Order: sequence, then structure tokens, then C-alpha cells
Amino acid sequence: MLQYVAVLTAAAAAVGAAVAAVGLWFAWLQMRNAHLWNRRKASFDYMNEWDLPEVRAVRARVMRVADPFDPQQTYSTKEELLTEEHRDAIRMVLNYFDSIGSGIRLGILDEKICHETMAANVYHYFRWARPYVLTMREVEPRAWEEIDAMIERWMERDRQRKQESLPTGYKKLPG
Repeated sequence: MLQYVAVLTAAAAAVGAAVAAVGLWFAWLQMRNAHLWNRRKASFDYMNEWDLPEVRAVRARVMRVADPFDPQQTYSTKEELLTEEHRDAIRMVLNYFDSIGSGIRLGILDEKICHETMAANVYHYFRWARPYVLTMREVEPRAWEEIDAMIERWMERDRQRKQESLPTGYKKLPG
């Protein structure tokens, strides 16, 4: 009889441990999903800040004298028209983009959401501001380095997506 009690006790302990393990696994899944959801929401909220009136006003200061979306323009082509107020606005935009890169690197922001919503803006503004960035890096070599890393990843993603979207048997034309 004592033997049966010992076997039943061991079986109950094993079942209890299995139930606890499954419960912990489900709790981990819930926490992971909550983290993913929060990261996506944080990303969406942060990307929406680009359209807030105060951020729009900063961008408008730059756009008064320059058009980052014009491929013929760069910071160098408009430098003589830029005041310190314009340079402050340029730094604010670059800092915003750099904070996106940092947030992605640290796992706070979701890279896919950031890429889908901001890639065109990041590409154009950073291309336009590149001469200014290089000048600033003579003083601070790490200035806006998160943007560089982010753009490299995003451009690779864009190249892969473009290649994957080609019809079967399609050969890309040279150049």
C-alpha cells in the first residue's frame, strides 16, 4: 500500500511539474506577444510623430529653401541660402531619423513598420543632407551613424524585395 502511495505521489508531482512547465511556456508566449505588440504600437506611434504639427513646422523650415526630394539638390547646392535656423531644422530631422535607427537596434521599434512608413523620407533627406553629415563627422565621427546602418539594411531589403517580385524567368536588364 505504501508503494502505491509513493507511486501516486511521484506521478502527481510529475503531472504538476508538466502543468507548471506548460503554464510557464504559455506565460512566456503571452509576454512575447505583448512585447511584439507594444513594439509595433510604439513604432506606429513614433512614425506618426513625423506628421505632428511641430515636426511638420521643422520640415517646413528646410523646405522653404531646399527640396530634399529633388535629386538635383543637396545641402551643398543650397548651403549659401541656409541660415542657422535651417541648420537646426536639418539637425532635428537627422536626429529624428537617428533615433529611429537606435530604436530599431535596441529592439524598441519594429524595423519593418519603420521601413514601410519612413524609408522614402529617410533616403531622400539623408541623400540631400549627406554633405552636411560628412562635414559634421569631421568634428564628431559618430554623428548620425545609426542612419547609415539603417539605410544599408533597408536598401538591401528593397533590393531583395525587388528581385523577389520579378516574374519567373525574367532577367533583369543590365544597368
